[in-house]
This record gives sequence, C-alpha cells and structure tokens, in this order.
Amino acid sequence: MTVEAVGTITTEGDENQVTWTKRTRRTKSQNLQSGKT
Repeated sequence: MTVEAVGTITTEGDENQVTWTKRTRRTKSQNLQSGKT
C-alpha cells in the first residue's frame, strides 16, 4: 500500500509528498517518546 501511495505521488503531488513526510516525521517522534516513557 505504502509503495503504491508513494508511486502515485508525482511532481504535481509535491504538496502531498511534503505532507506525507511531515506525517512520517510526526509518527517517528511519537514512537521515540513512547519508547522513552
């Protein structure tokens, strides 16, 4: 699923790619916080 989503993102979907990146970073941050606690 993820691969398909990334593949769908093209030059026109630059904005979507940025949003996806932010979403990924946010998830990683939450995982790090959860691991610390």
